[in-house]
Amino acid sequence: MAHPHVDAISSMEDASKLIDIISESKISHVRSNLSIHLHESQIKLLKNVDKHSKKHHRKARVRQYAKISDDDAHFKLHSKLYLKRYEKLARKNLVEIVEVD
Repeated sequence: MAHPHVDAISSMEDASKLIDIISESKISHVRSNLSIHLHESQIKLLKNVDKHSKKHHRKARVRQYAKISDDDAHFKLHSKLYLKRYEKLARKNLVEIVEVD
């Protein structure tokens, strides 16, 4: 007889439900076992830090920001909001912000 989880997983028609359950379980585990408080958006951002540091993702952001760089005020607003999210994680020593010209 198979373990009940194996039966439940094999009977699922949509794998995305299982992925959602696993993701939520990870987030719940992290929240309950960290000595610091993180909002759900901060956990997701922390999860994406590795993705954001990849070369092709940086190029995509550069292209997106190049579109709005004609309007200097609009560009400054977007860059300020983008960095603000990371600064909150940096204050908790979870990420390091490197200034690049």
